[in-house]
Amino acid sequence: MEGQSEVSVVLNGLRLVIHDRRPAYGTLFTRVGCYTDAIIPRTYRLDLREPTRVFPIPGTFDAPVPGTHQPPVAFPLKVSRSGPEVLDLMVGDVAGDCLWTAELDWTVAGESSQTQIDDNGNPFHASAAPSI
Repeated sequence: MEGQSEVSVVLNGLRLVIHDRRPAYGTLFTRVGCYTDAIIPRTYRLDLREPTRVFPIPGTFDAPVPGTHQPPVAFPLKVSRSGPEVLDLMVGDVAGDCLWTAELDWTVAGESSQTQIDDNGNPFHASAAPSI
């Protein structure tokens, strides 16, 4: 996420939207990483079970200084052209087979809106591991 100017954009929160949920059908999917060398991502674990939840987890960027305790960074976050953020969304828990997107709530200059996060216009796909 990067602002269009030096005016800060406040990222207020992230919501998960379930588009379809079915019983798991026994296929395993692997995680596909999209990373940049310039910015270390802030990591969030997604729980796609009902009710859906988003948990910030410590990542490399949020790693505490040895001997200190630093909690993971939660919303709100500020971004701008010179202070971008990369959000790494990792599905941690899923019930069945699920199609989902996320909605990022943001505010800039007193105006609030949201941006849908999807897979090139399609929902993301997650599935529980098959029973063994």
